[in-house]
Amino acid sequence: MRSYSVEKTIRKNGEHSVVLVDEGLNIVEEVALFLQYLEGKGMALNTTESYCRGLKEYFTWLSREGLRFYEVNKRSMISFIDFIKSEDVGKKEEKSARTINKYLATVASFYRYYEGVVLTTFPLSS
Repeated sequence: MRSYSVEKTIRKNGEHSVVLVDEGLNIVEEVALFLQYLEGKGMALNTTESYCRGLKEYFTWLSREGLRFYEVNKRSMISFIDFIKSEDVGKKEEKSARTINKYLATVASFYRYYEGVVLTTFPLSS
C-alpha cells in the first residue's frame, strides 16, 4: 500500500501552496491539478490544504483497495466511509457525521472538477 503526505511548497512567484506526494516524493498530478484549480478560484491556503488532507486519505484508501480514482463506483464508496471511520484516519477518535460528510464533500468536489475537465476536453456530440 502506498503512503501519501501533504507537503507545503512555495511557488516561483513566492505564493505558498500545498501538494500531495507519495512515499517517493512524487507529486500526485491529479490532485495537484485540482488544487491549482481551487487556488485559481481564490480559495485560501487553509481551504486548499484541507482539501489536500481529505484527498490524502482518499488516495490512501484507493491504494489499499488497489483502485485508480477513475475506477471507483458508488458501491465502493461504502468501503471508503468505513475507512474514514477507522482509527487510522485523522485524529484517533470516533468520527462524527460532520467529519465523514466533509471527506465525502471533498471527494465529490474532486470528481466534479474532473467531470468538467473531461467534458471540456471531450465534449459530448450533439
